[in-house]
Amino acid sequence: MKRLDQTGSSRNRDGAAETGSFHALDAWLPPEPDRHTLAAFREAMLAAGIGSPDRIEADGRLHRFRGEGDRPGRLNCWYVLHLDGRPAGAFGSWRLGVSHTWAAGADPLTEAERRELRRRLAEARRQAEEERRRSWHEAARRAWRLWQAAGPADPTHPYLRRKGIGPHHLRQRGALLIVPMADLEGRLQNLQTIAPDGTKRFLTGARVAGLACVFGGLGEAERAGVAIICEGVATAATVREATGLPVLAAMAAGNLEAVAAAVRRRLPDL
Repeated sequence: MKRLDQTGSSRNRDGAAETGSFHALDAWLPPEPDRHTLAAFREAMLAAGIGSPDRIEADGRLHRFRGEGDRPGRLNCWYVLHLDGRPAGAFGSWRLGVSHTWAAGADPLTEAERRELRRRLAEARRQAEEERRRSWHEAARRAWRLWQAAGPADPTHPYLRRKGIGPHHLRQRGALLIVPMADLEGRLQNLQTIAPDGTKRFLTGARVAGLACVFGGLGEAERAGVAIICEGVATAATVREATGLPVLAAMAAGNLEAVAAAVRRRLPDL
């Protein structure tokens, strides 16, 4: 049994120093990232408008971080960077639905480099998709537990009274209103909580794209031949009460198009 002292020399059981140094361990360590490479990669991320993490790990693995415009607690942005051969990587935002590739240097990539970058990016995207779906699944299970533990919403809740709407199918736990967010098959995937002061939060790591809080149901929409899609739950409840028509609250402006596309796929003649 041998151990290394602070100078890099190894010592045997008797404590006697033997020749050697840490240099022999260099092959075990990943390449040290060049600060110019990291700076260039960070600049590319910033130029794409997604922001960048405080620290960039160049280990070829997928990393998530909170990007520009993300709500507190949400890690919608991702990146992967490797230093083998020519440094290259990719980054993107699930919230914005964008992804970009990057490679160091101004010289065009060789065909071999392009093949290797495509392979690495395909693997990074596979990792990103697996990570996202795993996060969605865990959040959906958490949403179901919270929904089951909540009771009917109090009609006198400050948010409901301020907006002048009824409780409908919303629930409440403590002081928080609970708004269900489901896919168009009716599977609960996420929740939005609304505090008495109007502060809204989604569950961390949960899916948002294509989900909606539905007032009336798609069966009613199909019979009526029309559905209304709006942004927030207060608007949806107001329109529902005023018209009696089925309404879908997309819960975020950036989700309106995804909900509309999902409804169109499900009910093409609506």
